[in-house]
Amino acid sequence: RVILNPGICESRIMLAFMLFTASVGLLVLLIIRRFFPSSSSSSSSLSNSLAPAPAPAGNNRSALAARSGSGLEPDARPIQRLLILYGTQTGTAERFARELDDIVRKKFATSPMKLDVETVDMEQYESRAKAGELANEPFVVVACATYGDGDPTDTAMGTHNYLVKDLPDSLESGHEHEALKGVTFAVFGLGNTQYEHFNAAAKALDKGLDALGAKRLCGMGLGDDDNDIEEDFRKWHESTLMPALVDAGFAGGVDQSKPSSEAAEATLAVPRSLDIAKEDKEANLSTIVASAASFYGTASHRVDATKVVARRELYTYGAGDANARSCVHVELDASALSTANSGSSTPLYETGDHVGVFAVNDDKVVNAYLKRFQLSANSVVRLLRPADAPNALEGPHCTAPVTIQTYLSRFCDLLSFPKKGVLMTLAACCKVDAERVMLLRLSSPEGKGDYKAEIVNKQRSLLQVVTELAPSANVSPGVLLGMLPKLQPRFYSISSASSRHPKHVHITCAVVSHDTPGGRWHDGVASTFLANVNVGDRVLAFIRTSTFRLPSSAATPLLCVGPGTGVAPFRAFVQARVDADERKREELDSPRAASGAAKSMAKMSLYFGCRRLSAEHMYEGELRDAAAGGILRLEVVSSRDGATAPHRYVQDLLARPEDAAAARKALLKDGGHLYVCGDAKHMAADVHRTLVGVLSSGDDGLRDAAEAETWLASASKSGRYQRDVW
Repeated sequence: RVILNPGICESRIMLAFMLFTASVGLLVLLIIRRFFPSSSSSSSSLSNSLAPAPAPAGNNRSALAARSGSGLEPDARPIQRLLILYGTQTGTAERFARELDDIVRKKFATSPMKLDVETVDMEQYESRAKAGELANEPFVVVACATYGDGDPTDTAMGTHNYLVKDLPDSLESGHEHEALKGVTFAVFGLGNTQYEHFNAAAKALDKGLDALGAKRLCGMGLGDDDNDIEEDFRKWHESTLMPALVDAGFAGGVDQSKPSSEAAEATLAVPRSLDIAKEDKEANLSTIVASAASFYGTASHRVDATKVVARRELYTYGAGDANARSCVHVELDASALSTANSGSSTPLYETGDHVGVFAVNDDKVVNAYLKRFQLSANSVVRLLRPADAPNALEGPHCTAPVTIQTYLSRFCDLLSFPKKGVLMTLAACCKVDAERVMLLRLSSPEGKGDYKAEIVNKQRSLLQVVTELAPSANVSPGVLLGMLPKLQPRFYSISSASSRHPKHVHITCAVVSHDTPGGRWHDGVASTFLANVNVGDRVLAFIRTSTFRLPSSAATPLLCVGPGTGVAPFRAFVQARVDADERKREELDSPRAASGAAKSMAKMSLYFGCRRLSAEHMYEGELRDAAAGGILRLEVVSSRDGATAPHRYVQDLLARPEDAAAARKALLKDGGHLYVCGDAKHMAADVHRTLVGVLSSGDDGLRDAAEAETWLASASKSGRYQRDVW
């Protein structure tokens, strides 16, 4: 009897089966080629239709070359190129750009041309723009946000300034219109009508591209975050941009998009999710920061851990005061920080710069998310973006191994209201039909009013939406972490002068704490974080260069308006002027000469306002010392002191006859500089209107309000009128 080894027997049977299968397959292939010679091309087309969307230009071309080298038939269709640029501050412009990428790919999926769509941050594109690459782009769409006082965002600044100013200035007169002659472009701006310079950065870019000879594809979109910027973007790309692309013959002009209802069903069918891989050990903080470079910083920022060296309360409300508020002074040892490309002799920061702080979410909020979504706080994971994910799915905010607790605490915005795309994803996770229908309505164009009333106005967080409106939503960890937006850095005007504190950065932060219309008690993420840091704690931060600068000559008069925490940069200005005065006295080293030193230092006028001077007059001691030394003229006002007195603000002080006359003399006669810092929506606009009246009044004033507006616009352009507003 022969006993066969089971493993050998199984192997022999498998080998025989494989040989038989290969023989049959070869015979079938010969028959197909003999009787159906065109089937190979059909097979190739089917393969192409199932292939992932094409990669950006560089990768796409290398992929084609690789296919040719491997013997596979390359895609012979002509390439239709589209470049999508974005300049973002809070992530919305990036999200719109990525969504547009997906929309274009789907809309022109059956085009006779091969799509080559590339979506790039304007910061990353800067070197390519300066190398002249933009001139070779046939179609360009830009999503550009406006930040601060009408400025482009940090990441867009370099490319924006190059296209609007540097490139035109470098061209020979009369040849400006030839630089981008072959480019067709469209711009969507992201702004807020509550701010004076609504969408100023996008408007300047649109005008600049046109001046360089590029052809405008369609009218510029003006998104308004004070209303419904999501709907503004949807209307623009559906009703303006896409029809314009079709009319321009983009990708052959083929429009095969699905009806909106079908597209919504397709979105519902596959919720966007990140892949989660389990890891054994969490990375250290330096590794986490390095792995999250795109999250924590940009090419112009060096993010590092700074040590807290001081924290104190600035307000002096008594215990039990029902009107008590909080404002903290925090000092960071910024020795580890420096601006990009700075040498060792360069100061860590300049007086007037900003510091960006990456806060950590409050434990109570993080724990609420962990509990509701049944997440294990200490599970160590690595988050990955699926290879077949749509562009609209943002990649993980950190790719290093971290605990779920760390990821939610450091990287995710847990308190902002969810965007409409997130509501659609939640709808797909609902088990109860009524909840799903409601979320779909809130995310639809028809439900615009309901979305604003129930989500925006009530400031409902994602956790609130799931708890109150969609309790049946069964959201997986990958879907949840894929929905949560980035926790953005908070910026603060540095309230110290680099001449006095070269290694330390001072922050003046009002603590945000209030009830929301939706019934949730809201503690500001960054302000609560800073209010609770302890000396010795590490805070991730970076220096952001500002244009808010003192004039080069100390003999230039300064007129500064900074109510509340708007006083922060002016405290720094005062320190710088006092230090300069002391250096001047030391240089003179003579009692007689020293007595005249302060006279050569032009006086700085500071208008400060708060609710109650008795409790909120921050930095009062050092400001009054500077005033006593002849450096500063300090004017203060409170808006809440006195039970029956009408509210008075800094603009009311400026409008007083003696102050108005002093302002006209300083600005119109003596070449003074004007600075405003603080709230952009109300205070800055009110101060500007008051200044128009001040400058156009009196025998020594300008002719009328129109001439005053012209003067202020000119002063702003030349740097004599600067605003650091938010």
